[in-house]
Amino acid sequence: MLKTNVNFSKLSGNYLFYEVAKRVKEFETATGEKTISLGVGDVTLPLPKIVANAFAAAAYGMATENGFRGYAPVGGYPFLKEAIVNDYNEKGVALSEDEVFISDGAKSDLGAVAELFCPASVLIPTPAYPAYIDANLLLGNEITYLELKEENSFTPSVEGLFDSYLIVLCSPNNPTGAAYSLRALKAFVDYAIESGSVIIYDNCYSSFVKGNSPKTIYAVQGAKSCAIEINSFSKSAGFTGVRCGYTVIPKDLAGGRINESFLRRQSTRFNGVS
Repeated sequence: MLKTNVNFSKLSGNYLFYEVAKRVKEFETATGEKTISLGVGDVTLPLPKIVANAFAAAAYGMATENGFRGYAPVGGYPFLKEAIVNDYNEKGVALSEDEVFISDGAKSDLGAVAELFCPASVLIPTPAYPAYIDANLLLGNEITYLELKEENSFTPSVEGLFDSYLIVLCSPNNPTGAAYSLRALKAFVDYAIESGSVIIYDNCYSSFVKGNSPKTIYAVQGAKSCAIEINSFSKSAGFTGVRCGYTVIPKDLAGGRINESFLRRQSTRFNGVS
């Protein structure tokens, strides 16, 4: 009998948001009451018409000889990668298009990127987005938690750490809403460089950053050599039902080997975004 290296006993019976939705439905059916959901971060307003019209035009284009598109390029369509690179340029960060990978959302890439490093020791500040935890448990990775408290302004510290980790950070944090300062991020970047750790930086809520907090981890000097940044259009453009996001893997990280490995992984296990 083949064995799996995943200890499913460490996982709850269902994914958190699936379980929440199930209980809400049961409650509403039993009581007739309507609930206000503070669970999964879905949007409440429709897509802008300019977006829907562009989708419609692209769909009709698929019925024409010149507009038809088959499989997307492995890393994603160049027009979108170019727009993302330009957005980073406006933030003072220089990237090349082959450092950007288009995906069907952050949740998928959180697991896909972690695959490159398993088995690994993973550092996750908690409370956290459930996918961080479940994705790594499914890969058989060992998780160490950094507790987020009011006393530490819901921002973890690298003090006392000494090992090499896959470090998962989110700013502004889901669910606390606390954004990392430049100083706090620099501490993690410095630690990652010194310890040989790699940071997976969930930047999906960067549109909500106010004040002096960085809108990308690459605002920190040296971050390109130790950090992977994941983002999506779900929160910034209401794309939760569309499924489109991206991951940045700089070639400065491990001499480009992680970038090459992810490209190879995607070419084997991912067919792109419509």
